[in-house]
Amino acid sequence: MKFTSKTFLNIGGFAYLLLGIGHMSYELFLTDSAADLKLRSFLDSYDFSIFDNSLSLYQFHTGYSIMMATQDLLIGALCLTMRNPGRSSLLILMVAGLITPVLVRNFFTGGPPLYLSIIAAAAFILAFWKSFHVTKREAL
Repeated sequence: MKFTSKTFLNIGGFAYLLLGIGHMSYELFLTDSAADLKLRSFLDSYDFSIFDNSLSLYQFHTGYSIMMATQDLLIGALCLTMRNPGRSSLLILMVAGLITPVLVRNFFTGGPPLYLSIIAAAAFILAFWKSFHVTKREAL
């Protein structure tokens, strides 16, 4: 099998889909442990106002988390549906792919989110690199 730029883009897209599915699943279905309930009650007790909306810190955290999971799913879907990505698109994905694992490691956690973001970053780097090595036959 010959690995093309699109092949690597698909690998990165699948990694982002898995990341989004895992993130959304945890947020919606797996947050009922005793520690999560204790944290929820603590975060629910802290209210603040943002853009004239009164929110608890838990509501903000949950909304942001679901928004990030949705973003991961959409990036994955975008990568899988791009027919002939240009170098500028691949460059943007590569830069974002390089930044994401650093942010995940520094601010959140290791484990599967970090591994999937590293896989996506490596795939986006290779997709960008392969875009410079396209033969006329592959371009058709």
